[in-house]
Amino acid sequence: NGLVLYQKALALLPEDEELEIKIESINAERENWKQIVERFLDQAQNEEESSLKGHMFYSAAERVYKNHKRGKDIPVYLATALEAVPTQVKAARLLEKVLRERGKFDELADLYTNLAEHRRSKSERVQMLLASAQVYQSKLEDDELVEVTPTSLRLRKRLLKEHERRKVERSKKAATS
Repeated sequence: NGLVLYQKALALLPEDEELEIKIESINAERENWKQIVERFLDQAQNEEESSLKGHMFYSAAERVYKNHKRGKDIPVYLATALEAVPTQVKAARLLEKVLRERGKFDELADLYTNLAEHRRSKSERVQMLLASAQVYQSKLEDDELVEVTPTSLRLRKRLLKEHERRKVERSKKAATS
């Protein structure tokens, strides 16, 4: 925590006015961050211009994340920012980070898929789809796979026919008995 380090430095240099000012500034921000977030949200709600609206929602999310990482509204603010400006890289990166930290891998895969829709080049779209596929792949059962096409992802069983799946299951049971 930065505040603790500034306080330790001030204990070693009690006459340092810059350190005192920095500590006061951090404390003031900690006390006022909720009011700042409310202002960002109020401005965003009333904003007609989508890029400014997206920036305001991102700024609110960033401030909440900085002061209260477990804030339940962070993903909502970031998703709203991305709805307003689908190409907003900072909002996408922070949302990715939050979803990973919270273990929300299905939502992360959906994020990548949605981001792919708004990429300009084919290679960027494929890159996002592959990222989504990797998230899905890490959560797949042994009998599932992810099919990636230039426009979408599809989760499916390795063996499409039910009777083939039952046959494999029976042979696995026979092998273990």
